Amino acid sequence: MDVFELGDRSGAARAALSKAIADDYQAQTAGLSILECLAVSNPAIAIRYVEDLNDLAWQGSSVIRYAAQNVLQQLELEIPSAPAKVPLPAFYRLHFPETPKPEISLSGDVTPPGEPLPDTEDPFDLTRMYHHVLKRLASDVELSFDNLVRRMAQLMRIVAPPETWSAKIEREIYRHNERIGLKLTYRRPRSLVAQHAFGLLVSELCDAEVVEWIPTYVREILVVADPPGNLVNILPRPDWLYIPAAEELGKYP
Repeated sequence: MDVFELGDRSGAARAALSKAIADDYQAQTAGLSILECLAVSNPAIAIRYVEDLNDLAWQGSSVIRYAAQNVLQQLELEIPSAPAKVPLPAFYRLHFPETPKPEISLSGDVTPPGEPLPDTEDPFDLTRMYHHVLKRLASDVELSFDNLVRRMAQLMRIVAPPETWSAKIEREIYRHNERIGLKLTYRRPRSLVAQHAFGLLVSELCDAEVVEWIPTYVREILVVADPPGNLVNILPRPDWLYIPAAEELGKYP
């Protein structure tokens, strides 16, 4: 963002952004986050990417669709027409044997602070953070919650191979950042894959017209950028502002 605001005289930032929004889910997420902010702070730059945004406005993952459409709306441009209706994948109608769904993760109640979530192949464990919205979707579209859970877990492996978002990879990223002294926050690989898997699931339901684009209660799950928050000037936290830590945060900080 700073490079764009300063002028990007070499064109390197513009080239990197173009490459990102033509790349995989992870790169597109980062690129569209920048474009969402540019659409607010510097529309003249964001509007150069209209052709790319039109191509992404109905891309597979609803995460990408929603971000691209947000930029187009911010630029007061028309969103391309939705694609023609397609059949709902048969997976959603399959019947599975009843599966235990414990409220507590199979790996335990609380993951120690800073530790990645343990690896698991259990679909209900993989999608646990999305159960509240999957249950509402299941009710609205009259499909099995179990099937939505299993489909999302299946889509996680389609978004990226499990070895690329394992606990081992997350620890390697953490150690790498520590070694180079990088203190910036970053998206954990598994959380990004899960978000896009959920986005693919929503797209499948919308493209089959099982649910209208886009249910209001799923929007916050698909967000990749918050321009008012992302663009605000960061100020040091005053000493008198108390921040709770550790056990004070409770079970779900």
